[in-house]
Amino acid sequence: MEAGFISHGFVRTSLVNSFGRSGKLAEARRIFDEHCDEKDIFLWNTMLGVYADHGEAEEDGVFLFWRLHLEGLKADRITLTTMASACDSPELLRGSTRIHDHCVELGYMTDVVTSNSIITMDASCGNWEEAVAIFRKSQHRDVVTWSAVIAGYFKQGRHSPGIRFFQEMVLEGLKPSKVTLVAMLGASGLLLEEAKKIHAGVVAIGSENDSTIGNAMAFTPDATGRTQAKPTFVSVFAAYSHAGILQEACQIYGSLGGDFDTVASLELYGCMVDLLGRAGWLAKAEALMVGMPFPPTLVMLKSLLGACGTYGNLERGQRLAQEITCSVFMVKKS
Repeated sequence: MEAGFISHGFVRTSLVNSFGRSGKLAEARRIFDEHCDEKDIFLWNTMLGVYADHGEAEEDGVFLFWRLHLEGLKADRITLTTMASACDSPELLRGSTRIHDHCVELGYMTDVVTSNSIITMDASCGNWEEAVAIFRKSQHRDVVTWSAVIAGYFKQGRHSPGIRFFQEMVLEGLKPSKVTLVAMLGASGLLLEEAKKIHAGVVAIGSENDSTIGNAMAFTPDATGRTQAKPTFVSVFAAYSHAGILQEACQIYGSLGGDFDTVASLELYGCMVDLLGRAGWLAKAEALMVGMPFPPTLVMLKSLLGACGTYGNLERGQRLAQEITCSVFMVKKS
């Protein structure tokens, strides 16, 4: 940096991205603030992406998005899809409406990737009329487009309209992704009749023999309308983890003592630590592991250590490596 290399746009962007992946948001923002006046949309997009990846879009990300427009920069498709993916709750409805309007004004709705992102955002923020309107107007609906609407309905607990869209999708000859099917079958509060309709759709598209989907189907209500026991619950939760369905898994985890009358086990904690690590939420994963009523297992520690390596978090990785060494020593000593 002393040699002046940071003056190159690619180097600046790479540094912001690198600091962001390592969880050093303050350093990433410092590099950004020193060079954001150079009207480099790639730099702005990278900083917005850092905030989105770390769950900071609600405040810092949205503020930076407004500032981008005040600075006279034109948001591109990457800007808008990044912000759309970050706006995923009703609390961000106001911001999502502004992003939606920008996409329309700039003519980006004809792009299927952008329109899919906006549909997902609108559905997640509770702006159902807009989400369905975009869906119906879209001339290039793909599996992602359908899944965005279906997942949005199920996320808000509106199973009936979500199932209707699912049935319509199957009738059009499209096959939902495994992620969508697992999310539907594992939805909290799913009723017996709703589960039967989803099962029928799964059979119609020939996915009933898939092991992950089979586990999820075993978790849906039985003939009495009651869900299965904990071993099946664990297998479904593990399926969420391996499929990377973070938000739905968090909702299931939060309902352990209520909807499913299940006590959180060491195995369930392990699944959640693994899931958070896969998503890059290393601090949350470690906090969960430290706060659980069991000592962490070697598998948990190694899982989180691997995630630290993936996301370049050296400091946390070194600390976990020391814990693993101590754990192994204590096991051998005993």
